[in-house]
Amino acid sequence: MRARAGVDARVRTAGMKQVAIKLLVSLAALLLFLGMAELAARLFLPPPQRVATAARALAPPQVGQAKEISAIATHPDEGGLYRSTPTGRRLAPNRIVTIDSHRLSKKRVVIETNSLGYRNPEIGAKHGERILFLGDSVTFQDFLNEDETFVRLIARKARADNRDWETINTGVGSISLKTELAILLETGLALQPDVVVVDFYLNDFQESRGVHVVHLPPLLAHSWFLYHVAAALNTLRAHDDAADAGFEKVDLPAWRKEFVGRVPQGAGFFNENPAAFNAMIAANFRDFGAAWSAGAWDHIRPLLAELQRLSLEHHFKLVVVGFPIYQQAYTRFLDDYPQQQLKRLGAELGIPVLDLLPAFRAEVQRLGHPGTYEAQEIIQDLFYDQCHHTPAGSALVAAEIYKFLQQQ
Repeated sequence: MRARAGVDARVRTAGMKQVAIKLLVSLAALLLFLGMAELAARLFLPPPQRVATAARALAPPQVGQAKEISAIATHPDEGGLYRSTPTGRRLAPNRIVTIDSHRLSKKRVVIETNSLGYRNPEIGAKHGERILFLGDSVTFQDFLNEDETFVRLIARKARADNRDWETINTGVGSISLKTELAILLETGLALQPDVVVVDFYLNDFQESRGVHVVHLPPLLAHSWFLYHVAAALNTLRAHDDAADAGFEKVDLPAWRKEFVGRVPQGAGFFNENPAAFNAMIAANFRDFGAAWSAGAWDHIRPLLAELQRLSLEHHFKLVVVGFPIYQQAYTRFLDDYPQQQLKRLGAELGIPVLDLLPAFRAEVQRLGHPGTYEAQEIIQDLFYDQCHHTPAGSALVAAEIYKFLQQQ
């Protein structure tokens, strides 16, 4: 019995050693894989976006007084820049946010908000003509520095022409037209604007879901590979979450059914034929695609009507600027259904509408990229993605809006 027990003990010991060896080999393989993945990420992928947030000094700081700064590797949504209110998202007031390697532009971007929660200098006594811009991330432009945003470029153009224009940027990322109306009512009207510019993007019928990046534990926060894995997983999660009924504030299924039943769809690249373009619209219906449905415009109409009523009551000029998606600018054919609907509503309500799509299509032609779409990659001469503009795209927007405002 003793001999049998000794044999069993030796067998168990040998088995445990084999398990330990396998675990060590697996761990070594895992570490080797992670090391190679990290090296590849640092060679071929952009560095992680990092955000530093500080409170903006309301008065000149005392000598030696330091601002409290926290550095985190997140999208600005999680960097202390946004806050929730009963009437929607707002920018937190009096913040200085520095974004290193912004996920869109790869730039180092500094964002400063004033006491009203606008990405704007403090607003003092009124002088000259005051122009207030309402919009979402296309207007906020958190991916560009202040002097590259079209709101500031318009002011620069006005100064060059000896026009006393004060431009005010109230844009907030991922908000709807309804929230923009709330911002105008809560803080914008008190500024007594002479002109209110509604920068309308094609998903403004509902609030957009922001892109969030998971906080990594401190020991893993410096890994480029894990950062990009987390970002990809959260992008997929955002798409899944968007299907939740709680996200829908409008009847998207009915709108999509109407669209799919009205237009043909087919395979291929969106830029080559209308049927493939329609399929791309259907695939992105929970974002900009719903702008191709009649229901979206029935939803938008009363909001524009209320803005027009406020313009008459508070004596400002209301204008609307329609922003296209990248895909509309790069097709070999023209599909401007949303822009036609926006101009139709503008004509009915007496609101001047600027359609930016013709200017973008003309610039695409000038740059020599008409109808190109290479390996499913967006050509980043005017757009970083489906809607956010590069510095060149922002300059084009500024030139077109400036010219349009001079005519009003």
